[in-house]
Amino acid sequence: METTENLLKDEQDKSCLFNIIIYTHEARRTAYFKEVAQKVRQQFPCHVIFIQRDLQDTKNDLNIHVTAQKDKNDQEFLGDQIFIEVSGEAIQRVPFLILPHLIPDLPIYCLWGQDFIEDDPLLSQLQHMATRLIFDSESTVNLQKFSQALLKRLNESRIPIVDMNWARIKGWRDVIGRTFDSPERLEQLRQAQEIVMTYNQIANPFFNEPDTQAIYIQAWLASSLNWTFQGLTREGTDRVIFYQSSSSKIIIRLVLAQNDEYDSEEVLTVEVKGPKDYLCCLTREGNDQVVVHACDAYACQLPFHFVINALQSGRSFIEEVFYQQISQHYAQMLQMISLAQWSENGKI
Repeated sequence: METTENLLKDEQDKSCLFNIIIYTHEARRTAYFKEVAQKVRQQFPCHVIFIQRDLQDTKNDLNIHVTAQKDKNDQEFLGDQIFIEVSGEAIQRVPFLILPHLIPDLPIYCLWGQDFIEDDPLLSQLQHMATRLIFDSESTVNLQKFSQALLKRLNESRIPIVDMNWARIKGWRDVIGRTFDSPERLEQLRQAQEIVMTYNQIANPFFNEPDTQAIYIQAWLASSLNWTFQGLTREGTDRVIFYQSSSSKIIIRLVLAQNDEYDSEEVLTVEVKGPKDYLCCLTREGNDQVVVHACDAYACQLPFHFVINALQSGRSFIEEVFYQQISQHYAQMLQMISLAQWSENGKI
């Protein structure tokens, strides 16, 4: 006869939608992914196994803490969490420790919260367990090498691979797609002579390179429009990227700004400039809207608004990371990013 404890565990297991294995070895990354795990559990009950490795400690220590979480009213079960602290050679025991604690017959998402340019034996073992592998380009010190390594994994992996920054720019991808949604408007975008993107730079321990999302958006645009990369330079704090289309040269300029109303890295404006004094400005307005103004030498359109989904923690972001199929545009974007040396002195 089953005990009350076993029955309770069975009910909790049934409440979970998936397993998540999260790995970090930097304190700032651990803090960030604890927040991510909390936000995911508020949207989708799940079983979390968090691995925190201490690279500085040479002792072979391994400590495990288990917690179960309910909502703020202490009514709805949000999932349980196993927190593993490990150092030294004890890391080799972690894969064997994890296996019995996974809930059977549920998807297993492995979220690798550190750079992976160099192979890690633990990552290889976790990948064999996983049904989806998730990386975050915020963890890398070299975006070009990150893109090259991830392209290789995409070609070799038997499971879907997701980049969290691809999910973070979903709102802007949707807004730009809806703005240039007709043959006439798309042609205006194709014929652009200059595109200026401003991005936010404010102090944030989780996001060290504030222009990463802007780099992603411009590379997605360039690869989608079949532009050819020509070069990259800096003008003061601006990044200037040069492309060639079938008919003309294009300049994309990434300009930093500071706005306390938005998170660091968020793109604040996109300006598309083209022939015949064409100008289309997409500007963030409040937390969830983008206003679009377009004009040329002959006329100005009435401004229109789009809703932009929450970029860092909303439901659409979580669904993009854990559920959506991987778009072919993602690999094309990575290929474009891999052509440029974005880093200076080992940084992006």
